[in-house]
Amino acid sequence: MRQKVKTVHEGSRWPEEVVIGDYFTNEKNIGRNDYFNAFLLKYQYQEVWSNEIFAILVPPGKAKN
Repeated sequence: MRQKVKTVHEGSRWPEEVVIGDYFTNEKNIGRNDYFNAFLLKYQYQEVWSNEIFAILVPPGKAKN
């Protein structure tokens, strides 16, 4: 699962208050996101569902069509 919004610090009141922002390009997240994205690419994970808060990703052969 990939989280798209903050749920800590100023987002700690989630789900009552949703802090929307460009979470993936936030400077303090870039290094971590690079490792996460490299893992997803290496193991060919695919997004099977998403909304404005989360995305669900699964490895090959686990996605239901």
